[in-house]
Amino acid sequence: MVSAIVSANGAVFHFEYRDPQDGSDSPVSGNPYYDSESTVWRDERTAIRTERRAGKVIGETTFAVAKDGRSYTASSSRTTPEDGHLYVSFIRWERVPDREILIDPSTVKDICLYHSILSRCAARLA
Repeated sequence: MVSAIVSANGAVFHFEYRDPQDGSDSPVSGNPYYDSESTVWRDERTAIRTERRAGKVIGETTFAVAKDGRSYTASSSRTTPEDGHLYVSFIRWERVPDREILIDPSTVKDICLYHSILSRCAARLA
């Protein structure tokens, strides 16, 4: 997974990791919130990512793919490295017909990640 993020306060960061999605711990580079993660599939449409910093669990993200396969959500809850405050987020992605996608080079990797998650879910449902 490769991602570029612009936070609400304007901070920009780029992070990467390779996740086999089998529950094994994977190192994460460039993410200010967590330095390793592991993901498991709870059922055909739900994946749970556990996030760690210096070996300590600091958060969790639940990914849920819609039954029609056209969207998914990510609900996260973790502590911030600066002050230990709780950080909560909810993001929803929706698939659109290819002809409607205006590709911005800075978002290509996010689009690929989105299709990767939906494809992984589709393969599990087949």
